[in-house]
Amino acid sequence: MEQVYKRKISKQTEEGPALKNEEGEDATWGEIFVYMQAPISFLTAILVEYYFQNFVIVIWSTYVAAPLLDYILPADSGNVAKNRQRKFEKDDRFLIPLYLTMILDCLIYGYILYGVSTGRLGANNLDFVIYLFGAATLGAIDVTAGHDLIHRRTGISKVLGRIPWFKMLNTHLYIYHLQLHHKHTGYPIKDPSIPYQYKSIYSYSSLGREPLVNTYDYEVERLESKNFTSPI
Repeated sequence: MEQVYKRKISKQTEEGPALKNEEGEDATWGEIFVYMQAPISFLTAILVEYYFQNFVIVIWSTYVAAPLLDYILPADSGNVAKNRQRKFEKDDRFLIPLYLTMILDCLIYGYILYGVSTGRLGANNLDFVIYLFGAATLGAIDVTAGHDLIHRRTGISKVLGRIPWFKMLNTHLYIYHLQLHHKHTGYPIKDPSIPYQYKSIYSYSSLGREPLVNTYDYEVERLESKNFTSPI
């Protein structure tokens, strides 16, 4: 079964859409616009809330509309040709949707906090839960943008990429994700940030604590290797 699967993947890579644009052209604006789905959704959500006082659209579009579209639309089994991948990685235009997602999420977050503080938003328990759940949903989408940004080479992108994770009190992600997760992907203890097969769902409760502890231990070892002694 595994050999059949590998053969299908190999055939798809060799004969499928991956070999389009053999010349290695730059990404088109149409290919970049695909990634504008998140900022467009964020902008739509805040406009609907502002004019119609309805924030349920965030929950509906994320957990109803998106799965339906995923079920209805045809599957895209193509990959970017290898001779284009490097150009995609170096194309700064892909930063546009990432930055817009971050900016809009922060603005919506501040807008909701201000609205709740003045009593305009979340006046009753149901409204409060809707805005709380909606803001959390947008924040969960924004962390994917933050994840991409911390993998960028520029310092500004690495700094901005941490902001969505700061909102979730995950200030140590930059260290453990790059230095531990990517170097020890899937290894028990060394990579506590992923759930393992056959593990109970109740065992996932430790995923928030173990990365923090492992990050602390990693930093202690790194500083000791450089003969750094704490002044405390």
